[in-house]
Amino acid sequence: MRVHAYAAPSPSEPLAPVTIERRDVGPDDVLIEIRDAGICHCRRSSPGTQGRSMS
Repeated sequence: MRVHAYAAPSPSEPLAPVTIERRDVGPDDVLIEIRDAGICHCRRSSPGTQGRSMS
């Protein structure tokens, strides 16, 4: 399965969007379902909030 992700090409470069190939979950893997990232889109995109703490 191909998925979108972010990766740093090197230790001195910032994160950049990439596409990676995911393998199936194996018997020694742990599958975690992320249901909520804790970021509300309405607060993240409110006018005048860039650069300020949202907590």
